[in-house]
Amino acid sequence: MMDVRSLHKYMELDQINSISVSTGDIQVLVLSSKYPGIYFRSCDESSFTATKTRGDALAITQRIPFWNSEFRKGRPSLPWLWADPLLVIALREQNALCELNVQVSSGSARIAGIDVRKLGCKVSAGSLRIQYSSCEFATFSVTNSSVVSKSLKVKEECSVSASSSRVVLTDSFQPENGYQIRSNNGSLRLGAQRFPGTVVKEKTGSPLYVVESDNSRVEIL
Repeated sequence: MMDVRSLHKYMELDQINSISVSTGDIQVLVLSSKYPGIYFRSCDESSFTATKTRGDALAITQRIPFWNSEFRKGRPSLPWLWADPLLVIALREQNALCELNVQVSSGSARIAGIDVRKLGCKVSAGSLRIQYSSCEFATFSVTNSSVVSKSLKVKEECSVSASSSRVVLTDSFQPENGYQIRSNNGSLRLGAQRFPGTVVKEKTGSPLYVVESDNSRVEIL
């Protein structure tokens, strides 16, 4: 885990209970830290807009493509993006955030060790990784992308909408969990159960997993 103190601090996160971040061709890293705040690496706040949408909510949007300038010929490899996130959002270790929304287009995001009430993730032509995090409600909207998580604990409901994508959530599903699934021309697995092809099925239980999949591989294990 990186030491966020080595990065340039841009904004404190005191009194912020809801964060929405929308990025393009960079990687954003969201993690918990003893030093909460928003940090930049190899870029500055001029590439982003940060707006308080209400008293305790913050919206951060990447304003301009990072890799299109004449000094940055071509986008780096994905391993480089994973190793060197350009935007780091370090959340408080205690007093869990109420809501976190991450939207990625043509870039990547990584979420590690956070606890939020509502987690929303929208990924288009990009990738998302989640490690050792928890929430009450999770929503994933995935198009032409890859989402991989390890030990994401959902307490109430997890909704997954996938199109031409790969979504793999490990250490998440238990036999007593419920589901509502609609899968078309893809591969769907919930725990030990496999649902190939086209299927519509449901089962009561808690937490509830709601899956709509089209030409995708979805595994919730």
